[in-house]
Parts: sequence; C-alpha cells; structure tokens
Amino acid sequence: MPPIILMSDPRIVDIPVQECGEALVDLRHLPFVDVDDRLADPAGAYAQLREGVAWRLARAARLLPEGLRLLVTEGYRPLDLQIQYFEEYAAELRRAHPEWSADRAARSSNSGERRTETPDARWPRGAGARDADGYRSSRP
Repeated sequence: MPPIILMSDPRIVDIPVQECGEALVDLRHLPFVDVDDRLADPAGAYAQLREGVAWRLARAARLLPEGLRLLVTEGYRPLDLQIQYFEEYAAELRRAHPEWSADRAARSSNSGERRTETPDARWPRGAGARDADGYRSSRP
C-alpha cells in the first residue's frame, strides 16, 4: 500500500489553488441533504458549497441505501474563521505544552491530528451519512 501523504505535505501544499468562480449554493434549501448547524457561522457560510459539488452530492444521495441521508457539517469556511480556528488550537497546544516553542505548537496544530490547519493549508473534509434516526455512519 502506498504511504499516506498528509494535506500539509509540501507536495500537496505547493499545488496552486485557483479560484474557479463557480457559484456557492446554500445547502439548507436543498431537499437531498441535511445540514448540521453545530459549526454554524453568523453569515451561513458553513452551509454553502460550490454548485458543482452540490450536484455531485445530489447524485450521491440518490445512490444511498433506503433510510440514509447525507449530512454536511461544514461547507465553505471563510479565511478569517480558518485563522481563528488555527489560532485557538495553537493556543490550546501552547497551554498544554508550555515547553513548546511557538513554531512547534504551530507545526503540531498543522499536523493533521485535528481538523484545523494553517489558513494556507488544505485538509480533507470529513464525510458521512446518517440514518433516519440521526445516527452518523462516518466521522464528521
């Protein structure tokens, strides 16, 4: 099996990201997916995805076994919120490990152990489905 490459690996981080201009759609208005509001932000960005991704989710939803629905916990995350999450987790690590340098805390908070990475890093979003009773069948 090939080795796992983290999203923070320079081979991944160095891949340029280009804005495609595709519209964002609000998943709260679509019948084929549930949106979890635990990570809700005041602007509602958490419930937004690119239109093409929403269409692919619609197709995936149709393929789910009876009684399962897709659940999105967070879609678009604005840069200021990403910075906030990163800084909060780095501060948490510094409190837990006062002997660590700021650089070590930053590297550790960007290690892939948690869902928060530096604002310029990219990480795979969790995916999952839930049954009619709300049970999650995968990690958020």
